[in-house]
Amino acid sequence: MRAKTRTGSGSPTSSRTGRRLLLIALVLAAGVLNAGVAAAEPSTETAGAQEAPASALATCSGNSCNYQDPQATGCSTGAANFDDWIYVGYLVEHRYSPTCRAVWVRATYVSGNAWSFSAYLETRLPGGNVRQYVTWRGDTGWSNMYSSGYLSRIVAVSNTGTYYGDWF
Repeated sequence: MRAKTRTGSGSPTSSRTGRRLLLIALVLAAGVLNAGVAAAEPSTETAGAQEAPASALATCSGNSCNYQDPQATGCSTGAANFDDWIYVGYLVEHRYSPTCRAVWVRATYVSGNAWSFSAYLETRLPGGNVRQYVTWRGDTGWSNMYSSGYLSRIVAVSNTGTYYGDWF
């Protein structure tokens, strides 16, 4: 997916349920087509490790993934993006694991000179919204996960403003 570039402040947009369902269907279809086929090279978040089938690596699913690290649980294997964009020199991705049925945000420094940057996953719950902030590991960081059974969006904050991704 080609990243969109965002340069200024944005505002939240309405839910795109149809788009979300289509993406989930495409991710699941791709998983079925690729079942049993060995990966040619490891994914970005599991580089250096021998890949096993995603279901063998995953240690959580749905609500049991809440507040857990997607890499430590194996949920990053086979994950895809709901959305991605570049904001003040950072690639910000709304990640989804069909195996774990969970979402998180991943951010990677690309270029730029924002002296302050953070990103978080915001999940809409009946009692109020929950935020999972990115923990940095060098130039890349990701948040803990939350169940994909709830609407969520990614948010990027810098010294120049805030950008709100779409709700999925």
